Order: sequence, then structure tokens, then C-alpha cells
Amino acid sequence: MSTFPDHAPGLESLIPFAAFWLVAVLTPGPNMLLFTWLAVSAPRKVAAAAVAGIQSAMLIWAFAGLFGLAWFIERFPGAFQAVQVIGGLYLIWRGFVLAKSAWAGGPGALRPLRPARDFTPRSAYRAGFLTNMSNPKTLAFVASLFATTSVISGPPWLGLLGVALMIAMSLSYYLACLWLFTRPGALAAYARSERYITGGAGAIFAFFGLELLRSGLFA
Repeated sequence: MSTFPDHAPGLESLIPFAAFWLVAVLTPGPNMLLFTWLAVSAPRKVAAAAVAGIQSAMLIWAFAGLFGLAWFIERFPGAFQAVQVIGGLYLIWRGFVLAKSAWAGGPGALRPLRPARDFTPRSAYRAGFLTNMSNPKTLAFVASLFATTSVISGPPWLGLLGVALMIAMSLSYYLACLWLFTRPGALAAYARSERYITGGAGAIFAFFGLELLRSGLFA
């Protein structure tokens, strides 16, 4: 018996699709953490470049989801578990670096890779791209998005429209946050609490990393 509906899904299938994706966009994670750090401690063009990198990786994930990412994960679970282990170790390492920097204190403590002032638009783009591509949670969420909604069983134009909707929603959210985080008040608040932000960021990275490592090793 076919698992597809009797009638091909139409535009109405984008409503649950968008609702599902909205949860993903609003869920804090490594992408948002990197972006927030650059938005409050680097020139706006550097943070914008990081957003471009994050969205470029998101486009790759979206097309992968559209063209069979869920199928691949279901048939090759070992590959997904390996990604979880590698991604978990990476996030734990980054969390350790952040925590060490917070413990040292002093200006410019939030340095997961280098001081924000040393970032160029090109290196920020690369950091955003690699952070998103190395995040197994993005992989899992995108795979679930296409596996649990009917968009993927519709005509090709509907799937492409779903991809465009994903990018538009994510990009709009980051641009709104960029405008908010670059207000003078945000910069002043960041300057007063940088050390605490750094320590909190380190803890969040380590938590995500441990969860991914646990999932990969004991799935």
C-alpha cells in the first residue's frame, strides 16, 4: 500500500512545514551563539558575513533534506552516529576553550576561535558555514522536517518552495536579531556582562556536545 496521500499535497502543506521549521529557527544552538558573539563584538559587516555562511550551509542541508536525507539516515544509521560523535567532541572542545577564556577574564574574553576584532567578513563567513555544517542537530532537524511533513511527497515545485521558505524564515530571524544586537544599548549590556556571557556560552556548547556524544555512542 502506498504511503503517499491520494491527492498530491498543495500549498496548504506548507503550514505545518513552516510551523515545524519555526521551532527550529527559534531554538538556540551553536549557530545563534556564534552569531550573537559576532553581532555584539564585531563590525556589522562581519556578523552579516557569518549570517551568509550560516545560510549557505542551511541551503545545503535543505536540499539534502528534500532529496533524501531522511532515507539515508534510516538506512545508514552508523554514519549519522559518527557525525554525532564528531560533532559532540567538537562542541565540547569549543565549550572548554570558552570556559577557559571566561575564567581568565579581562576584555575580549569571548573567543571560541580568535578575538572578534580579528575576524574579517571572509573568515566570519567560513566560521558560520563550518559551524552550521558541523552541527548534527541541524542534520537531524532537517531530516525530520521533510520526513514528517507531506511537502516531500508533493510536486517538485512544492519542495523547492519549502526550501525557499526555510531560507527566508531563517534569514529574516537573523537579520532582525542583527538589527537588535547592534543597538547601542545591546553593546553596553554586553560590555558589562561579557565574562558571564562567555562562561554561559561555554556551558551551552559543552552541554550540546555531551548530549550529541551520548546520542552517538549509546543510540
